[in-house]
Amino acid sequence: MEQARGSELAVVPEAGLPTTNGTPKGVTVDPQPGEYWMKPSRAELSKMSRDQLKQVEGYTVGRQKCGQVTFDRPVDLTTIDLDNVLGGIVQITVRSITVYPDEATKPPRGKGLNVPSTLRIENSWPRGRDRKTSSSIISGPLFDKHVDRLSKVTNTEFVTYEKDTGVWVFRVAHFTTYGLDYEDDE
Repeated sequence: MEQARGSELAVVPEAGLPTTNGTPKGVTVDPQPGEYWMKPSRAELSKMSRDQLKQVEGYTVGRQKCGQVTFDRPVDLTTIDLDNVLGGIVQITVRSITVYPDEATKPPRGKGLNVPSTLRIENSWPRGRDRKTSSSIISGPLFDKHVDRLSKVTNTEFVTYEKDTGVWVFRVAHFTTYGLDYEDDE
């Protein structure tokens, strides 16, 4: 699916499936991270009143070819430096999402962006033996082990693993760094 801008409509393939990273053809290396984005956009947020900014529903921050975080309850953006969200307060890299990388600036649970959220991390394919390239395995014992590993990541609630797109979806109650570190594999 192409990124929609302004009042444009997104182009969706007839099959109705997003064409994010798709199934890797054999073995692939990690994609280069794309542009950050937020919804509502920075421009839309700047037009909101202070009262509206205190209860922004469905606030989502993402990065093309990496993933996104959707804050599951209305967030108060009045105390957030909106110009420092993309790549600052919210850092999204290949297979990793961090909100509030600096513990000293992280608000208590339930405040700011430190609220229950749903994360979608792209490129969460099983890895090859070198742990740097994606594997095209989408079934069998190694695939099952990969999905089991995703479902057991500490402090997360597994939602789904989309084997056709390599997207891992899970929920968190609060923020730290969430993602996959293939260096921990046996």
